[in-house]
Amino acid sequence: MTEEGSSGSSEQGAVSRNRVALVIANNEYGSSTPFSPLSKCENGGKGVRDALVERGFTVTLLVNKTAEEMKHAMQAFVQVVKEQKPCDSFFYFSGHGMEQDGRSYLIPIDYTSPDTGKDLKEKD
Repeated sequence: MTEEGSSGSSEQGAVSRNRVALVIANNEYGSSTPFSPLSKCENGGKGVRDALVERGFTVTLLVNKTAEEMKHAMQAFVQVVKEQKPCDSFFYFSGHGMEQDGRSYLIPIDYTSPDTGKDLKEKD
């Protein structure tokens, strides 16, 4: 499920500036991943989206996305932020994550490495 371009009106009295957000919520980790499915990420992501829309953000909500889809969405989000300077930007991720060698990783729904972290370094 993808909901893009949801927007709300700006708060009264706020300085007019662009407000953009990317919200990713991954629940559906399948049996091919070393991670168990989650039950509340999608609803949490929708709640964050709704709160941001109320505050005047244009929000892209992505639910249950693969590594390629997440990478593309994050690259597009960074490009939007660069093009709309100055702007307020907000990124939110709900799903599995891990830390390896001092680096944190967001886990897509198609993560399959049985050797924990092996392919994370390869995809940096």
